[in-house]
Amino acid sequence: MQGVILRIMDKFFCLHKWNTHAKKEIEWETEQKSLNPNTILLVKHHQTIEILVCEGCGKIKNIEY
Repeated sequence: MQGVILRIMDKFFCLHKWNTHAKKEIEWETEQKSLNPNTILLVKHHQTIEILVCEGCGKIKNIEY
């Protein structure tokens, strides 16, 4: 019974080493109007999407930051 519980715990709470499979970085700019009607501000945005694969069980995670 303990072996079954440990296998279930291992599948849900993977403690193996995760490797980066793919990483994509995206940058873009948007324009925002300020309180002054003649002023336009450029705001830079940065987003990274990373796909991780577990060495032990083969699970895949998609992380955005």
